[in-house]
Amino acid sequence: IIISTALRPAVAWLRRRGLSPAVSVLLLFGLMLVVLTFFLRFVAPLIAAQASNIGSQMQAAYVAFVERLADAPNLLLRRIAEVLPAQPGLPANVAPADGGTAVVAASPFEQLWRYVGAVASTTYLTIAIFFVAFFWTVESERIKRSGILLLPLNRREGARELIGEMEQRVGGYVTGQLLVSLIIGTLSLIAYLLIGIPSALVLAIFVAIMEIIPFLGPLIGAVPSIVLALALSPTKVIWVLLASLTIHQLEANFFGPRVMRRTLNMRPLVTLLALTAFGSLFGVLGALVALPLAAVLQLLLD
Repeated sequence: IIISTALRPAVAWLRRRGLSPAVSVLLLFGLMLVVLTFFLRFVAPLIAAQASNIGSQMQAAYVAFVERLADAPNLLLRRIAEVLPAQPGLPANVAPADGGTAVVAASPFEQLWRYVGAVASTTYLTIAIFFVAFFWTVESERIKRSGILLLPLNRREGARELIGEMEQRVGGYVTGQLLVSLIIGTLSLIAYLLIGIPSALVLAIFVAIMEIIPFLGPLIGAVPSIVLALALSPTKVIWVLLASLTIHQLEANFFGPRVMRRTLNMRPLVTLLALTAFGSLFGVLGALVALPLAAVLQLLLD
């Protein structure tokens, strides 16, 4: 329903030019497929190469950090270096607990079957989501009219306005959040290129994706670039910190509040409580959809 609500302005624009809702949605899905194909063909290999480079550089930065702690004059820092593993990552072999039994490694056939099942499940869920989004976009007006007809006459107009306000807030939030993510990702890319951080494209894409998570997303998105700058020079770390703080302040005080105020009309305390509640109940997915759901609940309570 969120995808359908986000597509509705484009569908309405195409309908005013003579296309039917079904054709409009299929055209938009086709455009999304073309963009995805172009991304996988040309951008994904570049991102994969840069991500591999980032992994090796972050590993080198971690090793250098541990070595600096081991050579530090402070005894506490040297003790910390002794506790930290020499290489980042999970241990290859973990001994079973007392009284426990060792876990038998899965056979290659079982691993292959597990991967095939995961891919099939993800593919099915993706197709199901867009399938429901297609029919909700095409049939939503008829479904809403049928539901409103079940209400008394004196309640129908209010219900129609309530549903319209819900759709407007959810669609405006999705569109505004995507725009903010695009702006923050572009600013991060420009800053990383000016500073001279390698793999700037992947780092900027990660910042843009993390921007979807309110409050904590921008802070999480800046961590890889800061760690990567540690392997280069202290000066670059300072510049990356300044750039990240500046971009975060722009997002927190200029772009973000305008999206919340114009689309959701929610106060910061309600936003924080919604993120905590839905994040605790449904995890990461709950945090992603917390604000639209809270806006809908607020409208219902009003």
